[in-house]
Amino acid sequence: MSSPSGDIRVRLSWAKQQLEALDLESTRVLSKTYRVIGEPYGDSTDVWRYLVKVVRKGKEPPFADWAFMAGDIAHNLHASLDNLAWALAGRFAHGGTAFPLTDCKEKWAQATHSTKRHKAKTYGMGATVVNIVHGFQPYTDRKNFQLGVLRDLSNEDKHRIVQLTAVAGFLGSVGFGKVRGPKMLSVPYVRPAGSFQDDTVLGRVEVSAGVKVKPHVTLEVAFAEGTVAAYRPVLTGLRGVTKMIETEILPALEGYIPAAHQ
Repeated sequence: MSSPSGDIRVRLSWAKQQLEALDLESTRVLSKTYRVIGEPYGDSTDVWRYLVKVVRKGKEPPFADWAFMAGDIAHNLHASLDNLAWALAGRFAHGGTAFPLTDCKEKWAQATHSTKRHKAKTYGMGATVVNIVHGFQPYTDRKNFQLGVLRDLSNEDKHRIVQLTAVAGFLGSVGFGKVRGPKMLSVPYVRPAGSFQDDTVLGRVEVSAGVKVKPHVTLEVAFAEGTVAAYRPVLTGLRGVTKMIETEILPALEGYIPAAHQ
């Protein structure tokens, strides 16, 4: 018979496998669909001006297919936390038992206090466990923000397909290289977001005459405009949540699972 923590780790392992599959597929397709170039423009002899732009080489990537994968991963990660909550509640678990992810003190109080009509989400977990769970609330620490995004994405996926798009420039830069010589300079640039069409301009740069622009731009799949995580990279965000559950939340709480549920 498997243990609750073992079942949760199986969920996390599945999530990591799906993230790896999404990473490989999206990287392959985006690299085939888009090419980033530095295109000179203007007629100045002292300063060379370049448009850093996307050249679209094929049809739009299968964002809808990737959205199904991202939605399933988010829902699975959220479910792993609720599985943990049920295990922690033991024989006191009820239909409303869940791992609360709240944005403010008021919502935390609502989730953790029972009334005559409703039992708290944390009913039966014990004060020590509830205090640990409180430490992982999105409003208590900036590092927990991604858990709030997970909650919202999981809830959104229940009602509609999460919309995805392509973005450029997360942790990226535009490289400037001399026509002769390997030396490269790197400067930041403003990322645009959206489904790139042919000739989408990522930025404009000016360099001294004789310097050649060599764009080094990261293209990633991200959540689209109108979603709770708009323009945030899908893989980075979901991998961060997976790691947090696996290395922080589960180790902090699994020792409190009642022996009968081990």
